[in-house]
Order: sequence, then C-alpha cells, then structure tokens
Amino acid sequence: MRVPRTPLIEPLRDSVKGKWQRQKDGLSCGKGRSLIEIPYQPPDEYDFRISFTRLQGEFQVVQLLVRSGKPFAWVMGSGIGGLRFGFESVYGKRMDNGGNATLDREPLKNGQRYTAEVRVRSGVVSAFLDGKLIREHKTDYSDMSRAHEYDLRDNSLVGLFAWDNPTIFHAVEIIEITGRGKKTR
Repeated sequence: MRVPRTPLIEPLRDSVKGKWQRQKDGLSCGKGRSLIEIPYQPPDEYDFRISFTRLQGEFQVVQLLVRSGKPFAWVMGSGIGGLRFGFESVYGKRMDNGGNATLDREPLKNGQRYTAEVRVRSGVVSAFLDGKLIREHKTDYSDMSRAHEYDLRDNSLVGLFAWDNPTIFHAVEIIEITGRGKKTR
C-alpha cells in the first residue's frame, strides 16, 4: 500500500524549522536549516522514497526515518572532510567521524532531479540514489541513531531536512511493506 504523497504534509503545521511552502512543483524549503515532519508513523518494514532537486548550496539533504521507535537518518551531501553519503550515526560514530560514510560517489548537483529511496527491513536497511545501491547496513536498529539537529517534535514520525539548501521535494511517499502505518491526523 502506498501512503498519500506530499498532500499529507501541511507546510505551516508540520514545519519544525525553516520556511516550507507548497508550490506547483512540490514542497519547497529555503536557505537555513529546514526541518519538516510528516504526520505518519511507518510500519516495521517500509520504503521511504523522495524525488528532489537541490537548487543551491552544497550541504545535506536528509531523510529522517524510524524503526521500532528508533530514529535514524540517511544523509546525502557534503560534510566535514569531503562529500558524504551515509547513515548518520552507527555504533555511536557520526558519519563524519569514523562512521559509515562513503566518499566514492559524485556529489549532488544543483538543479538535477534525484530519486532517493531507503528500504527499511527486518535485519537490514538499504539506501539507493536513482536506483543504484549506495549503502547497506545489517542491523537490528539498536546501533543506529541521529544527531539532535534532526529531532522532530515527535521522533516516531518520518521527516525531511535540508541544511542551507533551497530544495524542492517533488514527491514524498512511503510504501508499506509489512504491517500498516498510522497517519497521526
């Protein structure tokens, strides 16, 4: 089952930080740290897929996820010491400090549309960009966490973050794999 796309999100109501607005191309955010929660608690297994275009900047575009009450993040973009794509914190190590970041791919290009998908499954989490596997981590999710800068008002929800990058999110969808998620309004 697919959960409704971006219409579920109400920018004024769901914005945690930054200026978010709906426009004809999708949901957009401006400069500064922009954080929005999606009023939806996912089931145990799901795919979180976004289509986005970073308009300016060189920093992160982030998908905020949760599994069994444990919040974590998939980060795409740059970081200290070079370009980073990875799960934000694994075994207490941030991706920019000995964590699981990968430096072996091209950076995000401004003005280019991408599709990112994170597949949350029992025992493994996998992240794809434009259909190509970027990172996979075998886990029971107890080893994963995320920085407080990504905290939502309700960390049992999923969300989006852009760090000083005006970005358009053309589509945001969650595909339920096992179980049913819960809309929180």
